[in-house]
Parts: sequence; structure tokens; C-alpha cells
Amino acid sequence: MQPQYTQADFTGQHVYAGIDVALKSWKVAIFLDKSFHKRLSIPPDPATLAQYLKRTFPGAQYHSVYEAGYFGFRASVVDDSGKFYML
Repeated sequence: MQPQYTQADFTGQHVYAGIDVALKSWKVAIFLDKSFHKRLSIPPDPATLAQYLKRTFPGAQYHSVYEAGYFGFRASVVDDSGKFYML
């Protein structure tokens, strides 16, 4: 018998990413609705974060905030294909 796999579906759930930006890496804290998921360190690239979120939490609504310090801040949005657009 072949093993059966089911795809996780996070439709209707909210995923929050808090980002501490730095030149060489971003430290990211991920929360799923009101529960802590994990902390991770990723390259400083919005597409890397989008790819992680879409792969780990397919169908969810993604929200992110980051420290507006030395680098200032920039609003952005991710479309369904995972591409970032700056507003």
C-alpha cells in the first residue's frame, strides 16, 4: 500500500512575521494566529521569507512588521505568485 499524504491548508488563518532586519541576515519570529511557531534566521531577502511562509503555511493570510530603525521602513505586499511589490 502506498503512503498517502495530505497537504496542509491554512485557509482563513493568519500568520504573523516579526522581522529584525540587519545587513547580513534577518531574524524572524513567526506566530500562527495567537501561538508562537518558531524563530529563524534567513538571508535579507523578501522573496526568501515569502517562499518560506507560502511553503509552510499554504493558503494563510500573511502579515509582517519590522523594526523601523536605521533602515527606515517600506510597505510591501506579496501577490499569489509570491512576488513582492513595494508600495
